[in-house]
Amino acid sequence: MKDAATLRFQSYLPKESRFTGKTLPKEEVFSYGRFQVHIDRYSPKEPKETVVMIHGLGQNGRYLSFIASRLLKDGYEVICPDLPFFGYTVHEGTVNYEDVIDLISYLGDSLKKPVFMAGTGFGGTAAYDAACAMKSVKGVMATMYPDPKDLASQVSFCGSEERYRDVTDNLKRWQWLLPGKKIPLEDVADFSKITNHPDASKIIREDPHAGKCVLQMRYLYSLMNHEFRRKPEEFDRCPVLLAMPEDDAWFAVRERKGFFERIKAPKCECVLPGAGHLPLEPEGVNALLSAMEEFMGRIIRN
Repeated sequence: MKDAATLRFQSYLPKESRFTGKTLPKEEVFSYGRFQVHIDRYSPKEPKETVVMIHGLGQNGRYLSFIASRLLKDGYEVICPDLPFFGYTVHEGTVNYEDVIDLISYLGDSLKKPVFMAGTGFGGTAAYDAACAMKSVKGVMATMYPDPKDLASQVSFCGSEERYRDVTDNLKRWQWLLPGKKIPLEDVADFSKITNHPDASKIIREDPHAGKCVLQMRYLYSLMNHEFRRKPEEFDRCPVLLAMPEDDAWFAVRERKGFFERIKAPKCECVLPGAGHLPLEPEGVNALLSAMEEFMGRIIRN
């Protein structure tokens, strides 16, 4: 546990969601082709089920500890990978967003059992897309399902129309000529609204393994032009949950719901009272955990 930023972040979490000697994750490295993926694994002795949790843009797996540690206490195994460009995952060469989806689905299948996929922010879309490609998945859960190609979502992510135009102009100019050319994430997105706690948001924004990392032009372009592995109208592999923060100051409701209402599979939704984009508020976190466990429990019983 040498990560100073995420340790400072603990003080902004509900007390029951903070690390204790019994809820610290085991750190692992998962090899996938040219990727060495850093993973936080939270493992009880006899897990009820396994959840693979995908962080959003500008975060890393450790920032999901407030969910993972609580699920661990309730008997669930939780696996939180750092996606390429974030956390402590390393890779070689140029990376497309499609490579990341392949990585996530391979990680899920490597567990050799049906698992639940989950995500926060844009991690919700990644969890959905990975589920489309996996051999077996029990359910998908997320705080939002933004469509990466949606113009309004892209503008919200960038923080303003002016920044959005600057970003897209740069992508059009460079991503084909220099696909590996890097751009600081802080030049792309405004993370001041990633939580409703300014000091907590500042920790993420200034973390070199999170909001202050750099992305390749090709990765960002492929994300903003991503085609779903399976259209929502055709997705019927497993049930889907949307647990949407009530007071997200970053994305509008329509952008957060994204393609959720188009999904063919059985689905349910709930609102997390008083919660921001990354829900740190005690009432919202409790509602999120209750929704996830009720959703998984219902599927397990059936």
